[in-house]
Amino acid sequence: MPGPLRVLIVEDRLTDAELILRELRRAGFIPDWQRVDTEADFAASLHPDLEVILSDYSMPAFSGLRALEMLQEHGLDIPFIIVSGTIGEDTAVAAMKQGATDYLLKDRLTRLGPAVEQALEQGRLRRERQRSGEALRLFRALVDHSVDIFEVIDPETARFLDVNEKGPAELGLSRAEYLSLRVFDIDPTIAESDWPQIVAELRTAGSLSGEGRHRRKDGTTFPVEFNAKWVPIDGAYIVAAVRDITARKQTEAALIRAHEELETRVAQRTADLSAATAAAERANRAKSEFLSRMSHELRTPLHAILGFAQLLEAEGNTEEEADNLAQIIRAGNHLLGLIN
Repeated sequence: MPGPLRVLIVEDRLTDAELILRELRRAGFIPDWQRVDTEADFAASLHPDLEVILSDYSMPAFSGLRALEMLQEHGLDIPFIIVSGTIGEDTAVAAMKQGATDYLLKDRLTRLGPAVEQALEQGRLRRERQRSGEALRLFRALVDHSVDIFEVIDPETARFLDVNEKGPAELGLSRAEYLSLRVFDIDPTIAESDWPQIVAELRTAGSLSGEGRHRRKDGTTFPVEFNAKWVPIDGAYIVAAVRDITARKQTEAALIRAHEELETRVAQRTADLSAATAAAERANRAKSEFLSRMSHELRTPLHAILGFAQLLEAEGNTEEEADNLAQIIRAGNHLLGLIN
C-alpha cells in the first residue's frame, strides 16, 4: 500500500530522477530518497533499511547490472527495479534472470507505481516465507531433540508419513524402515480391525489419549503413553506424541510391592502384638494367682507362730526366754508386713 518509501535511485541524470520521484508521489508514495551514480556512492548507500532500488541500466561510470551484482554480494534482500530508456527486451530478460525484480522503460513510467507496489509485496511474501522456513527448521530441530516420539500418520492407511529422530532410535529402526510400517505393526495393543473405530473417534473428538506398547526391531516391547490429535490440513492427518513410560511403570510396580509388603508387615506386627498382649495377660493372671496363694500359705503358719509366741509371752518366763519370745514376735511382725 502506498505510503512512506525509502528508495535509492541509481541514475546519472537528475532530471530523470525527478521524473521518477514525481511518478512515485503520483502513485501515493512519500519518497525518502537518495540519488547515486557511481559504484563507490552506491556501496556507501546500501543499507538493510532500504525498501526498493530503482536503477538505470547504463551510465557513464556505472551500470545497473553491476549495482545488482553488488547488492547480491552484500546479501541484502531489497527489490531491484531497472528503469531505462535504452534497454531491449532480451537484455531486460537477462537482467531478470540475474535477479532483478522488474524492469520498465522511462517513457512508460505510469507503470512505476504498480511495479513498486508489486515488488514490495513480493519482498514481504518472500521474507514471510523465509521466516516461516526458519521457524519450521527450528521447530523440526526442537522436535528431533524431544524426549518423546512424534509421529505423523495417514488416517486412511495407518502408515507413518513422518517421524522425528527419537522414533527410529527408540525402536532400533532406520527412518525408511519406520515409515514403511503401520500403527498396528509397532503397537501390539491395537488390532488392524480396530483402526476404523479409532479414526472415527479421533475425527469426532479431535484428540485421543491413552496407553499402549511399542515393539522394537528385536521383538521386545515397552509401555508408552500417547496423545493423538486430528489435524485437518490439506486433507487430514493424525499427529501423535508418544512417551516411553517404562520408568514410571517400574516406579508404580515398586510402590505397589512396597505397599503390599507394608500391609504384610503391619498384619504380622498386629498378630505379634495380639499374641504378646495375650501372653502378658496370662502372665499377669498367673502372677496374681501365685501371689494370692503365696500370701495365704505364708500367713497361715505365721499367724500360728505369732499366736503361740504371744501366749508364751503372757506366762511367766525367765529373762532369756522373754528376750527370745520378743525377738520371735518382732521377726514375725516384720515378715507379716513384707507379705502385706
